[in-house]
Amino acid sequence: MATDERSLREALGQFLGSPPDSSGMTVITIAESFLRRLRTATGSLSGLDDAAASKIGDAAAEAVVAEAAWSAAIGERYDTSQVCAMLSISRQALSKRQHSSTLIGLKDERTTWFPAWQFDKAARIVRPVVADVVAAFEAHLGDADPVIIAAWATTPQHDKLRGSTPAAWITGNHDHAAAVDAARQAALRLAQ
Repeated sequence: MATDERSLREALGQFLGSPPDSSGMTVITIAESFLRRLRTATGSLSGLDDAAASKIGDAAAEAVVAEAAWSAAIGERYDTSQVCAMLSISRQALSKRQHSSTLIGLKDERTTWFPAWQFDKAARIVRPVVADVVAAFEAHLGDADPVIIAAWATTPQHDKLRGSTPAAWITGNHDHAAAVDAARQAALRLAQ
């Protein structure tokens, strides 16, 4: 490791508290990568005043934190372009599937994210159980919020799925009826 990178790691470690735990090491890795990328853009940023530079820095940090929060909340996910390529369909066809409740997508400012557990990537299909899970939520909640379904899918279900998350259960090719029943029970609890 170059001396300047080692001193950067040490400075970041001191900033976070020494010695950093695993989450601190993750932050250090993110910061190092960010600073390497920033180093290549210094020419185009040189004309910014402090307020503009601060605004860009805040937006960059928010983007990193939001990305990490999405990952923690819904697990692995694909964006619209990735799903269209995987399924060999247009954006319009993907939107139609989403509106017909055969899969869920979560919109952010730039794209729609689709939780990966919904797809059999090798077969290049949406798992048939997804429509049944969405229907179970909609039967008790009306137009179910996809965020609720995505959060449910990453939450261990002790009663029906033996402590597994629905996402792991579904991708592990377990009994899909149990996943649908777990969805039904979760929706009933939310409807009360």
